[in-house]
Amino acid sequence: MIPLRFVCGVTVFLLLLANCATPPVARPSPVLAVYIDDTTISWDEPQHFDLMPDDVYVIFYGRDLSSPEISSDTNVKKSMHRQDERRSASLQPFDDTGNYTAVVGVLRQGQLVLSSRPITVYLQAPPPPPPAPIRRIEVRLQASTILFTAYGSFPLGFMVVWSKNPAPVFPTRAGDLSLYRGPNDPREVRLQPFDGPGEYYVRVFEFLGDEQTGIVSETLRAVLP
Repeated sequence: MIPLRFVCGVTVFLLLLANCATPPVARPSPVLAVYIDDTTISWDEPQHFDLMPDDVYVIFYGRDLSSPEISSDTNVKKSMHRQDERRSASLQPFDDTGNYTAVVGVLRQGQLVLSSRPITVYLQAPPPPPPAPIRRIEVRLQASTILFTAYGSFPLGFMVVWSKNPAPVFPTRAGDLSLYRGPNDPREVRLQPFDGPGEYYVRVFEFLGDEQTGIVSETLRAVLP
């Protein structure tokens, strides 16, 4: 009987040679870690993944982001970031206040080759702007003087019209009298009884140039001696 000889654990019998081969080591799966700090998303450089020079990072986020593959969805926002840029971005709400889901990925020649796990961030929509102040002209009488207060912008000034006609207008009619006040002039006019003593009606118009008017005050009744 011929003895079997082993050298470094390898038998001379070739049929047993494969039993001594070292199994290959599996490479770990690529990892792209993401973080949320308030409304800022940041990410690390991918681990176990070889970035190519032209690869770019992309952020997808939306209220119902089930997969970054739906990047063409109008309910999903997307932003691109070069490798030499800072690996963080501020997320802004675009679909009201609530929870948004965000994913960071790597794009290579337009194809998504790596993506992070989805991460949730609460984004609060800014409050609506306050309503614009209502432009108006308030008037009051002090003896035979009309005083007016304007709320809002009236860059071309005012036209004060008074008359014995119950509804003064501008452009004036026969029997009406008007007096212009610039935007920086005193907001008062002493009313003259140009058509004799008696009861006059007065109101203030926003002047828009030529014979155009805008905002109009209420009509006041003044008794002029």
